Amino acid sequence: MATQPTSQQIIEGQKQDWNRVAGGWEKWDRLFEDQMAFVNHRLVADARLRAGLKVLDLGSGTGYPAMLGAQVVGPAGSVVGMDLAEQMLAAAARKANRLGLTNVSFKTGDVTSLPFEPNSFDAVTSRFCLMFLPEIPKAAAEISRVLDRKSTRLNSSH
Repeated sequence: MATQPTSQQIIEGQKQDWNRVAGGWEKWDRLFEDQMAFVNHRLVADARLRAGLKVLDLGSGTGYPAMLGAQVVGPAGSVVGMDLAEQMLAAAARKANRLGLTNVSFKTGDVTSLPFEPNSFDAVTSRFCLMFLPEIPKAAAEISRVLDRKSTRLNSSH
């Protein structure tokens, strides 16, 4: 009987997989952006992002919706895009630089262990992250911990 992989093994496998395909995502970025524009705009709108908010975008990949969020929150706000795959985030950083976005940064990390203080963010967005997690309740607890309860909300398409 085969043993089930641990959560950490699943996460490590996903990290390797996403790093492996990062070049293709960057190459076809414009197409992906066009195809997912409605989702990105919906996430930003449903999260009620506005000028001055601090936002965490989980599973940022090559940078969306984090960059759209950065445009909405403006220079008085900030967005941190987080993903397991450093290669995907390197593509996101290059794109943000080309777009002249200085209020967005990218950090490699695991959603089930967020490296932020409690109440650090006004809003959390996630386009295609949660559906890949082996421990969604653990991630939800972490999201809840970093969200400022006096502020806004989590919005996720998956």
